[in-house]
Amino acid sequence: MLFLNQALTSENLKKIIGFINFTIKQNPKIITIAICDDEGLPIVASINDPEKTVLLSAITAAIKSVASQYARYFTMTEFDRIIIDYKDSGILIKEVAPGYYLFAYFKKPLPLGLLLRDVTHLITKIRVAIGL
Repeated sequence: MLFLNQALTSENLKKIIGFINFTIKQNPKIITIAICDDEGLPIVASINDPEKTVLLSAITAAIKSVASQYARYFTMTEFDRIIIDYKDSGILIKEVAPGYYLFAYFKKPLPLGLLLRDVTHLITKIRVAIGL
């Protein structure tokens, strides 16, 4: 089985950034997308600010870590997504591959179904492109 860290060639990273930018262009309510590992290290992001990318990646990993603690306590299985919902915006965290997570910041109004469709489609394109 191929793991994501083995598939992250510079060519694949360019493809992933292209997929991310296309998704944001298709759905302008999605403002920022970043992918990080479970230790909070950034992989790619739609923003060109390295400091913000590092911060978003670290926070994403921390939030996922807290959710994992809940999962262990309540014996929950198979992480799907975390949604942080505010009146005017929100955050979605979804697994791309084991140990790798996608962070999406979005503005409202955006129906949850559209957000999930677009992010799931993006993740599928990434997995196919890198052979997962």
